[in-house]
Amino acid sequence: TSETTFFSSDGRYHHKMDCVSEKTYKSILFHPSLIFGSPGNLTLLKSYGFKTFSPLLDESYDEIKSDSDRFWALFKEIDRFMDLSKDDLHELFVESLPIIEHNQNTLFNMNPESWANKLIEDIKLLS
Repeated sequence: TSETTFFSSDGRYHHKMDCVSEKTYKSILFHPSLIFGSPGNLTLLKSYGFKTFSPLLDESYDEIKSDSDRFWALFKEIDRFMDLSKDDLHELFVESLPIIEHNQNTLFNMNPESWANKLIEDIKLLS
């Protein structure tokens, strides 16, 4: 999933907020996902109660601050998937179903007011 923001604040680029948009939410509700976003996006998702797809996916890319290194780590994981058989891909999807179900339940049971308050507090921390 390609997120709105990919570049980190590594001295060459600057942004004040990592973001998780509807693109990521739609993705994690239906299938295993790699997120082409800024570092810490998976950590941010987890702070809202969502689960990510580790250990089914190598999510170490989320901690990589260097934009180019993070980019190539994501492609390395994509290459790994390209080498899997259809049966192996199907098995990976089946193994991800409990995570998908958890994420759907998390979204459906989320109190919109508490989610908005947490988002506002997260934004204040970045100011």
